[in-house]
Amino acid sequence: MHKNSCIAHVCLTLCLAAWVIGSEGTWFWAGVLWLALMGLALGLLFPSAKNDESAEDARVRVFRSLTRDPFLAAGLAATLFFVVQAANGGRALIYDSLTGQWTFSLPFWRWGPSSVVAADAWRASTLACVFTCVCATLRHAVGKPEKFLLLQVMGVNAAVLSFWMLVRMALQNGFALYGLPQFLFAAQTETVGAFYLLMVAISCGLAITALIANRPAGWMMLIVFLNFAGVCLSNNPQAILAAWVFVGAIGLYIVKLTLPFLLTGQIARIWSYGIIPFFLAGLVYFGHFAQNPVLCAVRASGSWGAWFASLATSCSDAVASAWRMVGDHPWVGVGAGGFKSFAPVYGLVESLRDDGHVGQDLVEYLCEHGLLGGGLVALAVGWIVVENMRRLALVPQVKSETDAMPDRVWLFRLTPMAVVLSLGMALVLVLSFAGPVFRSPFVSLSWCAAVTCLGSFLPIRRVI
Repeated sequence: MHKNSCIAHVCLTLCLAAWVIGSEGTWFWAGVLWLALMGLALGLLFPSAKNDESAEDARVRVFRSLTRDPFLAAGLAATLFFVVQAANGGRALIYDSLTGQWTFSLPFWRWGPSSVVAADAWRASTLACVFTCVCATLRHAVGKPEKFLLLQVMGVNAAVLSFWMLVRMALQNGFALYGLPQFLFAAQTETVGAFYLLMVAISCGLAITALIANRPAGWMMLIVFLNFAGVCLSNNPQAILAAWVFVGAIGLYIVKLTLPFLLTGQIARIWSYGIIPFFLAGLVYFGHFAQNPVLCAVRASGSWGAWFASLATSCSDAVASAWRMVGDHPWVGVGAGGFKSFAPVYGLVESLRDDGHVGQDLVEYLCEHGLLGGGLVALAVGWIVVENMRRLALVPQVKSETDAMPDRVWLFRLTPMAVVLSLGMALVLVLSFAGPVFRSPFVSLSWCAAVTCLGSFLPIRRVI
């Protein structure tokens, strides 16, 4: 019961971040922070015990591993950086008579991190603390079954939101009922599309795992279709194209995976549930639905090549100005949300995006938090990624008389969940170069939770 309470707090944290969009209220950030802290506290008090391990031994093991975890140190350092940035923030726009230009007043600690709008920095520090608590709980306090449950909750929660959007559209078109809440779809199209692309990967991995294990998976495929509908409903052409690329790659993977290893009945079910419906849907979507956002964007640009070129240059002015800010504030940046505040100073009013973001997450993080703040965040996330990559030992260490190594098996030593989830997270990372994907809490927290859970589905390298 206590173990389920721990993972329940993590689930509620991610669900709350997805359901409440664009909220700047204190109640939202306090609620998310409270759920994350309580989840970590319950995980320390009642951790998941291993085989032949008492509850006391499990608590000692989790506490020892937590205090020695470099990820926790990097996460706490990043949180402290944002706290200093907020406490040193709140700067006013003033006119410098010496230079004849408008600028911002100096912070109290001149050489320390500072934000023009202190509220933005406080929200960033809260998000960093929530991220640290959620990932630390998943890394040390829960086991693989609890992580599997978390992924199921994430997929179902997103599918419920997508289903509500379909119901909302039907009610508005059929009964002319307007003013219904949009929930997730009230956010930016880039973030909604990236979020649902990640949920498609999660639900698809769960469905393939269930089909291979001969468990009922029809309802899981319904979750996949609803999340895929969420990508299409986002009306973001980049995310929609990435979703179809994901489906095509996973289709080829399923074909290669099923033919040599599975029985005829399992192959028939996987193909009838997954490959054939998506293949037919793709023919209808691109062949008979001329108003889909992808084809509309291509026709507006003139060709596929021109569209891809426009994606690379659509935010070039904002990116160039952001790099100028990085050059002027290389170490601590201009503060959370500072790009929008400093844009007029750098003459970027006409070409500023409507949302006030750069359009590329990496450049924006460097611009607002500098090498120090961005480096701490990268160190925390990178430590998890590096640990996962170290477990991707696709060739075992085998010593034989001839010293010959076995043939590489590549993806087939990985579980389908690991393959599908890795591809989905990689595509979301690519989308972050075309929009402010990770600026939204529901995307960044979900992506980091998925990366942390991924380690439980990877093989462990052993000497044979």
